[in-house]
Amino acid sequence: MSFRRDSDSSSSSSIEDKRADLESLCNRLIQDLQHATHALVDLMLYLDTHPMDFRARQQYMLWTNHYHMLKHQYQQACGPLQWYGPNWWQKAMGFGYDPLDECFEQEPVAYVTRDKR
Repeated sequence: MSFRRDSDSSSSSSIEDKRADLESLCNRLIQDLQHATHALVDLMLYLDTHPMDFRARQQYMLWTNHYHMLKHQYQQACGPLQWYGPNWWQKAMGFGYDPLDECFEQEPVAYVTRDKR
């Protein structure tokens, strides 16, 4: 006969609740980042045609700061937004795949220049 503690079932549901909370937080932060990016692109396009608009410049700076704050929050809670290189999960799982290795395996191309005589 095995005894099951009530704390075991509550801890697993607690973990699932935390996972769901983290997922909803990440989704909300991504949506906020998308909104901030859209606002920045709109303001950049406007400032291309109205470079002397001081209020638009102030709004651009405010949105830039807001974007960087959201990006920092996302990366602290959910992981990296951008990754330039091998997929981090492949390295973490021990696959050892690095796409840059393929680039360095090939011999460099030698360019031949001809003299114009």
